[in-house]
Order: sequence, then structure tokens, then C-alpha cells
Amino acid sequence: MRENLKAILLKFLQEYVPNFKLLYSTMSDELPLYGISGLLDSIELVTLIVTFEYELEIMLNRPFSISTDKTVSLSNSPFRTINSFLDYLESITK
Repeated sequence: MRENLKAILLKFLQEYVPNFKLLYSTMSDELPLYGISGLLDSIELVTLIVTFEYELEIMLNRPFSISTDKTVSLSNSPFRTINSFLDYLESITK
């Protein structure tokens, strides 16, 4: 499951982030997604969330919500890095 999710994420980032391949080659899965030095602005983050909700609904054949009250209140945002986002997705799809 993680590899499928990662492939979707990397495709999304290649589409929305200029020079993503170069950035990814230097930092790999610790590349910041959102925050002070993140790749995504707030609109792109919302687009990412909607994209993954749609993809997960197809993969799991049920409605799915990524951004919940619990997600927003986590002390360590799941949107910090590529790794933290994938870890979060794995934890909520088990």
C-alpha cells in the first residue's frame, strides 16, 4: 500500500512543484511538504488532501477523509515531510 501511495504523491508533486525531481534527489523522503520551508502552499495542500481522499476512496472502496479535527490538532503535523505524510496515510488505512 505504501508504495502505491508514494507513487501517487510523487506524481502529484511533480505536477505541482517546479524542480521537484532535483529537490527530491537531494532530500528524498524527508523533503518538507508544508510549513515554513515546505514545497506546498495552502491551496496546494488542500488539493493534495482532496486528491488523496479521492484515490483512497477508489483503493479502499469506501468514503475517506484525511483532514479531520484529530489531524489538525496533532502536535506533529502529518504534512511535515513526504515520510510523515505516508506514515499518516498508512496509519489511517489499516
